[in-house]
Amino acid sequence: LFLVSKIAMGGTNTAVGNQIFKYDLIPEEAQGADIVLNAYATNDMHVLTMQDFQAEQKTLREGVFDMIQDFVRTIMQPNSCQDKNHPEFQVDRRPLLLHLDDYVGNEQREILQTMELSQSVGTLAQYYGFATISYANIVR
Repeated sequence: LFLVSKIAMGGTNTAVGNQIFKYDLIPEEAQGADIVLNAYATNDMHVLTMQDFQAEQKTLREGVFDMIQDFVRTIMQPNSCQDKNHPEFQVDRRPLLLHLDDYVGNEQREILQTMELSQSVGTLAQYYGFATISYANIVR
């Protein structure tokens, strides 16, 4: 048996998820997670996220890659999911990280731009050793 806790908010992207973990804004019932599922893919490619990248003078590829890599590095920190209710367990508590890509396209009108997210995630998953699941690749 396992307990599933949703700590995401609708309409947010991986950058917001990163802040939740980085600044320990995780609700008490979700602390000490063994698995973290990043399912922000659709919002990571939303026009508002793209505008944020443009304001930072980044290409879509650079912005997506940097945003997801920052999240991965935050999650991969030792004790990133330490259970504050049980401080006696001072072991390395890095969770299993899974990335769900459900972005099938809509915001971008070119194939290469539509694939920026899955290409960046694939590269990062190979480098950092986390799992990725692509619903988008199945239905395309």
